[in-house]
Parts: sequence; structure tokens; C-alpha cells
Amino acid sequence: MVLVNKAVLNTVALPLTFLWVQLLVAVLLLSASSYFGLLQCPIFTTSTCRALAPLIVINVIGLALNTFCLQHVDASFFQVARSLVLPFTILMSWLFLGQKSSTWVLISCAAVFTGFIVGTLMEDKDIVVSQIGIVFGIASSLTTAGHSIVIKHSYSVVRGNTLDLVYYNNVMSLLLLTPVVLMSGEMEMMLVLLVKKNKVGAVDSGAQLKALVFGGLVTGVFGFLINIAGFFQIKVTSPVTHMISSAFRGVLQTLLAVAFFHDILTSSRIMSIAMILFGSCLYAWVSSQENAAASGALKPAERSAPGYDEPVLFRILQHARRAILVPFREVAKRWTR
Repeated sequence: MVLVNKAVLNTVALPLTFLWVQLLVAVLLLSASSYFGLLQCPIFTTSTCRALAPLIVINVIGLALNTFCLQHVDASFFQVARSLVLPFTILMSWLFLGQKSSTWVLISCAAVFTGFIVGTLMEDKDIVVSQIGIVFGIASSLTTAGHSIVIKHSYSVVRGNTLDLVYYNNVMSLLLLTPVVLMSGEMEMMLVLLVKKNKVGAVDSGAQLKALVFGGLVTGVFGFLINIAGFFQIKVTSPVTHMISSAFRGVLQTLLAVAFFHDILTSSRIMSIAMILFGSCLYAWVSSQENAAASGALKPAERSAPGYDEPVLFRILQHARRAILVPFREVAKRWTR
């Protein structure tokens, strides 16, 4: 998905128009699903549209920033540039929802943040990393985190119906993005591609137009299917399995970027991606453990039972935590005396 998007953006410099085509494909697929009776499209009302307006605005801004980020950075670096989604989500959940996080969640966020720092500030001097791409990545991560906060309120608007929210989100995002595309100046470039049959830039105008249309169609369809697959994966398995599969997908994406786009993988970039994946998987595992404990799935008495054995990863992290915190506390006590 990311690789096809990158290939299209490398061919034609119309990021907002490309995003508009993807949303159009998603809306058409939803409408076709409704036509064949696979789902029932909700009825638009003024009150519902007004209540969902914050979600739609932040969704369009986030999608645009995400596309701009991919346009300016390598496909293998895209995962690093947008890695601050988890820390921003935890921070905004604390600021706006009052949700406190455990030590292990903060450790996972620190691992992700360290990976971001390693990938952006410690890259080899011979490798040129787009600064504007990093800025777009940080802004995209911030809006994605905000989207996860706003969506909590949006579910109450549609009474918890996920498919209704997906339909509202895609249709209203398409409508909001349309005037943005018209005012961005990309329509003039689009007309040039339609009229001229010579080269516009380094690539033939016909090839650019085909890349835009077919790339938008392919990514729109597969993006729609990936969203459905992700939803059922979480429903059937667990968030940990979903996060681990996403992590391996990120690794595969990086390797394919090296193969198809000849991206250069430096030691700092490999270390950065590894730390980000570790932090993300750690957060998913810790979060699932905390949710299980909160729901009473594993009571304290069961943890102390003779037949219960803590996971190996949990024991290793517990020992690491004691090795770091105990000496630190001893030093702190001496300084406070």
C-alpha cells in the first residue's frame, strides 16, 4: 500500500488529487456494498454532520499530512517519520481524557521516541533526510493521535456503529477535500496532463495520468480491504497479534523499499526501526495485560497460584527494571540525606 503510494507520488506531483481519488474509490465501494445489501448506508442529518465535523476536519488534515510526508521521505524512512503516533496518543489521552499510564507504557513510549531520535538526528552524513518530510511526519503523528481521541466521542454520535462511522468519515472527508483540491492549484496541473501529450517534467504526461488514475484505483481498493481485514483481525485475534503483524508488515515494507526504490539502509536507520517496533509491540502486550487484569480475566490470586508462570518477556523486563531503578533510588536517598 505504502509502496504503491510512493511509486505514484514519485511519478506525479499531485498529492491532494491522488488522495481525493482514493477517497472517491472508498466511497464508491461503500455505496456498491450498500447496493448489494452488504451494509446499510446511514441517512445524513444536519445534527449528525455537525457532531462529526471535528472528526472529519482532523481526518482530512491527517490524511493530507500523511501523503505530504510520504512524498518527501523515502519509503523505508516513512515508518520512522511517523513513529511518534504512540507517544502523542498517550500524551493527549492524559491531557484531554485524564487517562494515566503505567510505567511499562511510558517505557514503551520512551523506546519509540528514542527510535525516532536515532533515525532523524543520528543518520549518516552521506544520507540526506528531508527536514520538511520529518516536519510533515511529526504533524501527521500529532493529528493521528488527535483523531484517536476525537473518535471516542464520534462513536457515541453513531451509537457505536462502526460501519456507519466509516461511511460518514469517507463521504464527508471526500466532500471537504474537494474544495481544498480546487483551491490548491493542482487542478491546473491536472488539466495540463489531460491536454498536453508531451513530457511534463521528467515523465510523460500520459504516464503521469495513468499512474494517478490506476494508482488511486489500486490503493483505494486495497486500502478499503486492508481496513476491513484489520478490523476483523482485531475482532478475531487480539490487539497484540494485530500489532505484531503490523510490525512485520513494516519490516517487509522496508525491505521492499530497498528492493524496488533502492533505498539505503544505514545502521542508524535499522536501529531506529528496531527500537520503534520493540516499543510498539511492548505497548500492545502491556496494554493487553492491563486490560485483562482490569476485566478480572487474571485475578491476583491466580497469579500467585503454583501452576501460573509469568511470561518470559515479563520476567526479563521486571529484572531490567529492578537493575535500573534500585541503584537509582539508592543514589537518590544518599543525595537527600
